[in-house]
Amino acid sequence: MADLVARARARRIAIQRNLIGFANDTKWGEFFAEVERLGIQLEMKYLGEEEPIERTHVWVPATNYVDCTFGPYLLVFVEWVRSSAMEDVTRIAKAVGLEYSIEGSKITVYGYR
Repeated sequence: MADLVARARARRIAIQRNLIGFANDTKWGEFFAEVERLGIQLEMKYLGEEEPIERTHVWVPATNYVDCTFGPYLLVFVEWVRSSAMEDVTRIAKAVGLEYSIEGSKITVYGYR
């Protein structure tokens, strides 16, 4: 039940901010499993949080959750992740079908935009 309440909260935040969802739990789960396996550090931005979490390692403690220094969070709360490991993150994002953009020396992978 708590999961449904949290998901409804994420939807409300996205609607209030006029964000469009790009990612689902399956895509994020596959993405974070590979990021965890490779030990890639990410900057992460969660819905409802003012500031992103900088340069952190992530892990997947349970299905549909991602954890870092301030987690765990349901995957539906991941607004975006950013990394300077462009080659690996681009490959992973393409493989699982996530939207991304490259600016300078960083890649941003979007859950919402």
